[in-house]
Amino acid sequence: MCFACGLGGTLLGFAGGYLVGRETTPRTEHTQTNKNCQNCGATIDATSSFCHYCGKEQLSQGPIQGGSTAIEILKERYAKGEISTEEFQRMRREISE
Repeated sequence: MCFACGLGGTLLGFAGGYLVGRETTPRTEHTQTNKNCQNCGATIDATSSFCHYCGKEQLSQGPIQGGSTAIEILKERYAKGEISTEEFQRMRREISE
């Protein structure tokens, strides 16, 4: 079991006076993604917003994790019919400027 993320392992408990166990989740290999600090180059966790070596804030590059870029959101809105072709073209020009 990976103690950092809690994946896998056996949950033990008492049932009717007996110690029983059951698998909580399938056992999987724990893979942690890393990135380099933008200031000092140290290897840090990819989800960290600060470097624990030099203390500098890590600025996001590109879309925010789990988020979409402005053009992707615009395309989705156009595909759903939320905006007209004229609005789409105007907004796309504004984004690209």
